[in-house]
Amino acid sequence: MEKEVFFERFHRNERVIMLSDGVFAIVLTLLVLELRLPKLPEVVSNATLWNALFSIKSKFISFFLSFFFIAIRWFNHNQMFKLFIKVDNTMLWLNNGLLLLICFLPFPTVVMGDYPNNSAGVFMFGIISVLVPVLYYTIIKRARKKNYVHTGISVQLLKKLNAIALILCPVSIIPLTFAAWMPKTAVLCYILISLGAGITGSRVKILKDG
Repeated sequence: MEKEVFFERFHRNERVIMLSDGVFAIVLTLLVLELRLPKLPEVVSNATLWNALFSIKSKFISFFLSFFFIAIRWFNHNQMFKLFIKVDNTMLWLNNGLLLLICFLPFPTVVMGDYPNNSAGVFMFGIISVLVPVLYYTIIKRARKKNYVHTGISVQLLKKLNAIALILCPVSIIPLTFAAWMPKTAVLCYILISLGAGITGSRVKILKDG
């Protein structure tokens, strides 16, 4: 009996959520640090200042893209781990892999902002966009296999949630096919994909009816 109680406490997921929330929050905060104005005199005209702000528009675009990407993935992560009554070591390391990708995201954000006409930053962002839903899919699949999902969760709707994560992989690959010669268009596509993923994920009904 004591052994069962130990493992029940051992596999709870409170600390996983706390660590993940902290990582998401820190990365979101770090993104804004790259929004820096060019060096200007202490006294400038309104026109000069607005021109300086306009000159870094690519930084603003990459910031908003990465912010919404991370915020939406945090929302999905938050919803996902609420479904689990416990986790195991495999799920912990899958989650660590997910956090690794989230932590790396500020780097391609900087590259996209500094070199908007180059595909390098978009390509790195695209790879992350492909891998993140794979990890979400794998974590949920593992939880279902080990019966770690709360009994009140609808199996069919959980499959639907997993299908959405899986569909995001090929969809996220599409902008990579033309990012080399149209990086700005690829960035726009990723903005639309992130918004679509956020809207779709928030509308999925998890609990069983009745």
